[in-house]
Amino acid sequence: MFEQKARAGTLLVILAIVGLDELVGYCVCSVGEENSGLGADKMGEIDSMFILASYRWVGIGRKFLLRCMEWFEKNRAQKVIAVVAVGNEEVCEFYKLAGFFPLAVVLQRKDQTDH
Repeated sequence: MFEQKARAGTLLVILAIVGLDELVGYCVCSVGEENSGLGADKMGEIDSMFILASYRWVGIGRKFLLRCMEWFEKNRAQKVIAVVAVGNEEVCEFYKLAGFFPLAVVLQRKDQTDH
């Protein structure tokens, strides 16, 4: 998925590096077309964000988010979403502080797999 988005030129990867070479976090975001009943809109998506536990709550996530939002604005994204995986709900408060709020919960039967 990331390779396809990168080929379209709509992918941003941000790294948090401490010292000369210690990678402590990353963020991947993209802008793509969303088809709605009113036509196609540009949608920004925070595809993935990770910060090592020992570096959380020191402002790295906030900087990632600010950089993404600037990039979304530059790329004229009309809507911005972030998908949070089950088991990672503690980050919902982080996103709420940035103005994100839940819209839906998607459920899938456990015995079904993607083919």
